[in-house]
Amino acid sequence: MNNERTQSSAAPDASQGVAILIPVFNDWDAVAIMLADLDVVLSQSPTRARFDVLLVDDGSQTPLDLALFARRWGSLASIKVLHLRRNLGHQRAICVGLTWLHQHASHDHVVVMDGDGEDAPRDVPVLLAKASSHAGNPKVVFAERAKRSEAAWFRLSYLGFRKLYQLLIGSHRRVGNFSVVPRAALDRLVLSHEMWNHYAAAVFRLRLPTDSVPCARGKRTFGHSKMNFVSLAVHGISAIAVNSDVAGMRLILGSLGLMATCLIAMIVALVIAVPMQGQMPRWVFLACSLGLVLSAQAFAAAVLFVLITLQNRSLAGFVPTRDAPQYAGEVRTIHA
Repeated sequence: MNNERTQSSAAPDASQGVAILIPVFNDWDAVAIMLADLDVVLSQSPTRARFDVLLVDDGSQTPLDLALFARRWGSLASIKVLHLRRNLGHQRAICVGLTWLHQHASHDHVVVMDGDGEDAPRDVPVLLAKASSHAGNPKVVFAERAKRSEAAWFRLSYLGFRKLYQLLIGSHRRVGNFSVVPRAALDRLVLSHEMWNHYAAAVFRLRLPTDSVPCARGKRTFGHSKMNFVSLAVHGISAIAVNSDVAGMRLILGSLGLMATCLIAMIVALVIAVPMQGQMPRWVFLACSLGLVLSAQAFAAAVLFVLITLQNRSLAGFVPTRDAPQYAGEVRTIHA
């Protein structure tokens, strides 16, 4: 084992091959088990690339226990831990990690995955094989969830998010962070301010070439998931925020459609009431009036939302290659 410490300002590695990026928050036990499984899977894979692991410590409260990683590693050539200066959250930890790899290494591909085992190690060679098949036209290859194993409340909430996303953005893909990023795509991602909020949404926002492989979600190797309703909601809103201009325009069109429907309903009600000497039911008029007022307010809010979005686009935003390194702290080599 090598406990040598280096700083994030070190010169880039000259090694080619595959980097495996794993954000970590306190789950050191789960990560150690998952890496041991991944080491076995890769040793049995026909892929003979160099594999380097970068664990991005997202401000963990639990200290790193080096004893968890004290074993004889086979296929994993190195394991490093990038300690962030503060807790940023899952998506932003991925952003900082990808930027660090872009600036300090030169791997052909980067595998982005979680370290709790739900992104199954057995699927890594499958994703890499699919990515290698696109050597002439590099594509980001995602694991498309063919089957989920979470609790019922999570699956129901996720279904609701998918429907909302489809309504506001127009499409939704059953993919998450688990993916393989070729170097050509990484060169573009590190200039994308969208990646600061949501990695997968940024890939599609940039219209990068993509492909997918059906993969069943694995089971957690240790402990319990930290995902709750609030964190799931924040994750979903972050994905929608990447396409806030599209969502804003759809809200404007929807509110205009609702206003038109209310106006037509009021006119029809008045036309019906004329032969009846104006004896239109009061509740019909009140319902149409309330709908018109609410749709007008929705329209005003949507217009304001779009104007704020357009104003923000004219300002200097977060650029990962420039700003993400500010959050990168010490880099510790725990295996080399």
